[in-house]
Amino acid sequence: MQAEPLLPVSDAIKEFISFIALFLSAGPLGFRYFALRSRDSASDRPFYDDAAKRAAAIGLIGVGVAPTAAPWFWAALIGFGQGSAFALALVLLVRFAATPHASGGLSAMGFLIGYGVASVGPLAMGALRDATGAFEAVWIVLAALMLPQLVICVVLRPRLPKVGAP
Repeated sequence: MQAEPLLPVSDAIKEFISFIALFLSAGPLGFRYFALRSRDSASDRPFYDDAAKRAAAIGLIGVGVAPTAAPWFWAALIGFGQGSAFALALVLLVRFAATPHASGGLSAMGFLIGYGVASVGPLAMGALRDATGAFEAVWIVLAALMLPQLVICVVLRPRLPKVGAP
């Protein structure tokens, strides 16, 4: 078996990934600030989750369609959106559970499905990159995968019945 030789990672790619990582860390803090400042943060949480996912989707589309137009802006949107969405998703696992036991069950189900699906991502995106010969298609597919998440944000509202409620 012959493998493609590894190419050295350029400084620009390292900086781009570092910038995403910076905003992955800053994203949850920024959305927490806005959520705490809102008049009714419990009912506004789905709005912030929706906004986080929209930011990430716009960043992914930007990198896929026009990667050199505003790379640092795309990186900031991706990092801020994904970091915020992950933190808010963890809050929602507790928010939609009636008891601590139900919260544990929701968390277990969420992590089982989430990590199960995520484990296929690198293989699938690598195969897509190999098939197309470019990364643009990968970014567009990742952006398209944000659409079901945006739909779920619309459905998740505080008035939904809690899991494990008597």
